[in-house]
Amino acid sequence: MEVNASTSTVVPAIFGISDTELLQAWVRHQRQADFTEIVRRHLGLVRGIARRQVGTDLADDTAQMVFAILARKASGLTELRSLGSWLHRVTMLQCRGVIRGQIRDRRSHQSAMESARLADARDPLSEMLPYLDSAICDLPDSDRELIHLRYSDRLTFPEVARRTGRSEQALRQQAGRALEKLVRLLQRRGAGVSVATVVAGLGTTLTRTSSASAAGSISNAAITSAALSGGSWATWIILLTMNTKKYMLVVGLIATLVALLGVWKNRETKGLADPGASSSAMSPQSGSSFLDKDSAPAKTKVDRSRAVTPPSPEEALKMKDLQRRAVDNARQCGLALFEFESEYGSFPNEETAAAVKEATGTKADLKGATANDCFFQLIAAGFAMTDSFFSLEPSPEGEDRRPKPLMNLEKCAFSYLSGMNAAGDPSRPLVVTPLVPGTGIFDRKALGGKAVILRVDNSATTVDIEQDGTVILNGMDLFDPAQPFWAGKVPSIRWPEK
Repeated sequence: MEVNASTSTVVPAIFGISDTELLQAWVRHQRQADFTEIVRRHLGLVRGIARRQVGTDLADDTAQMVFAILARKASGLTELRSLGSWLHRVTMLQCRGVIRGQIRDRRSHQSAMESARLADARDPLSEMLPYLDSAICDLPDSDRELIHLRYSDRLTFPEVARRTGRSEQALRQQAGRALEKLVRLLQRRGAGVSVATVVAGLGTTLTRTSSASAAGSISNAAITSAALSGGSWATWIILLTMNTKKYMLVVGLIATLVALLGVWKNRETKGLADPGASSSAMSPQSGSSFLDKDSAPAKTKVDRSRAVTPPSPEEALKMKDLQRRAVDNARQCGLALFEFESEYGSFPNEETAAAVKEATGTKADLKGATANDCFFQLIAAGFAMTDSFFSLEPSPEGEDRRPKPLMNLEKCAFSYLSGMNAAGDPSRPLVVTPLVPGTGIFDRKALGGKAVILRVDNSATTVDIEQDGTVILNGMDLFDPAQPFWAGKVPSIRWPEK
């Protein structure tokens, strides 16, 4: 391969080019500016993972190894949809090799990590971060790619749909399942976290860009290492024709790389074991509830008989399908709520309405009095693209998916329990259906005697509705303030507006 080192800075035109186009340009022309821009875009991600896994002292060396591998293997990576996903896995593999090869005792390393965790045990995000990179790496390729496109590349679901050729609905469902997988993987490692905490952690850990100077230094070293390891003598000769300062930099780097090259290549070719992790789980602490007497379940007389006629086999199948759709829509609603909370600091309420309006410039009248108001904030903020997420009906074919007011108020079927926070009791209900507006009574006819409850941990389940229209959990009414998750306070219900 032949490297064109005449341009060491990134030209402005590069900033409008995708990762794929930059890789293709690097493979064709071997311009250092192209490779340096790739490094600049992803150095923050790679170095951040390395710092968390092997420490600050070894982070830059590990990043250099990763980008050297990229320089050598670039010709086979030009069709990647997410370069960040590929770099994440390679970085973790390199980190695991470094950890396995370190001289210090493995138990001392784990003890140090545990001490650091326990020092900040009250913060679920700090508890989770040491294990999040490894959990992302253990996801299936398609899930890890989607996580990077969404949280590293910062693409919206419509943008991901255009890039992958898949439907937005399918991608949202896959994203919800991928986040649930991450929660389970983290729980196996002893980190007791919720989906909302994972969403916040992804925004913290999947940082991509870095400074041009740092990118240039790593880029030079990576190209040199790639040339030494698998490049041609023509590449080596061209590198030596660089100006004096670059030449001296390269000579210094070569002196270090040659000493490490044999060990590094040996590590790269061997199988890399998962270092594993173990720690004690932290018991989640209950968050505060919001007391709103005006929205407490009404005490007025309600027709509680609501007898349900046994359905025919065909009707039973339709009802099962409707129940599954309600559970799926509840999870999609939950995913949008958690992303909103990560962006605006809390779930939708009267206070966030002003923040959304200022951030988006929307002309819509944003409020927080009803479930419709709160869910429309998700649409205005771009975390939900259709009001079908909040109904019990399927999305119509050819539906206009642009943000719009909830014109058909009857479609909004979910009641929203306001005043929640993602750090609260994970078993606390967040969204429920089908609740009779103005009451704490469920409609037994709507879903065949079943209610759907979405909890703060993003688990959505169906539960039986009693003959009197109540849902019984822990031996008492779901909305009884004595329930452990309400912490003695009356739940604040935002009913759908009819």
